[in-house]
Amino acid sequence: LQLVYAVPAGYRGLLVQYHNSVARGSDATFKLKVKEFGRVFQTRAVLEMRNDSYDHISMLTNPIPAKSDIEIRGKVDTGTAAVSASFELLLVQDGY
Repeated sequence: LQLVYAVPAGYRGLLVQYHNSVARGSDATFKLKVKEFGRVFQTRAVLEMRNDSYDHISMLTNPIPAKSDIEIRGKVDTGTAAVSASFELLLVQDGY
């Protein structure tokens, strides 16, 4: 499964919050990545976790431009484990 989103043309995105979790007894590393149009993915946040969940509430700074791709990648340190991630994005139409 994937957590990916593309900001539509004519809008900018403001990250409201994101949530990550990993199953008990497991370690995982999550990366929030953004690829602005015509560029490469850049890591905006890294979070290392052990059997926990984490909610990050943003201050709505650093708008994400139109046509940017957003994703959260999670990697378990050893073996396999259940992980999950989600984010909320506020879309603002250009001109507002």
